[in-house]
Amino acid sequence: GNDVQRWVKDWAVSHDFLDPEKYRLFSVAMLSIVITIAALELHIPHSTSYAELAPLVTSFLIYALSFIAIATYWINHHHLVHCAKRITTGILWANMHLLFWLSLIPFLIGYVGENAMNGISVPLYGFVAFMCAFAYFLLDIAVRREVAIDRGITLRQSPAFEQFIKNYFALCIYALAFVMSFFFRYLALVLVAIPVIMYFVPHEPDEITEAW
Repeated sequence: GNDVQRWVKDWAVSHDFLDPEKYRLFSVAMLSIVITIAALELHIPHSTSYAELAPLVTSFLIYALSFIAIATYWINHHHLVHCAKRITTGILWANMHLLFWLSLIPFLIGYVGENAMNGISVPLYGFVAFMCAFAYFLLDIAVRREVAIDRGITLRQSPAFEQFIKNYFALCIYALAFVMSFFFRYLALVLVAIPVIMYFVPHEPDEITEAW
């Protein structure tokens, strides 16, 4: 009876759940590394003439956009995971999926800068931007599912439709940016910046939980 239930609970805690604080610290450490590597993609110029510094403007703009995007993911991630009382295996894998795509951004900063936004560099950047958004969308669902379980309801019964609509809208913008990147490179980057602005001010933990 009670001993079996206690054993099952202890097993679940040790195998399926992780301390939320350790989970947050791991994610913060990973995102800190991503930002540090991104900064290293800004190479020191060996010239002081404006003509030779002009190509570096593209690299700086891509870096600035990417830095703000990573920071926005970081801040929204920080507020989102505070809603979860426990970290399940599903949340862990969704988080690792997000970190994988975010870890590719430093490479793309250098790739787009080195190729002066030519060729497939911008479409590749747009694709990774879309996958980052998709990965965060899955993480958002995983966390909200746990919140729903705590409240004794299913995910479909949750009233937090506004956030789902916002997430879907952001994904559509990123998908459009990816398509536009093959024809209008600068327009594609503007589209990539729109969801960053949308999520610049995150939902506070109390706002997210109250939505349930």
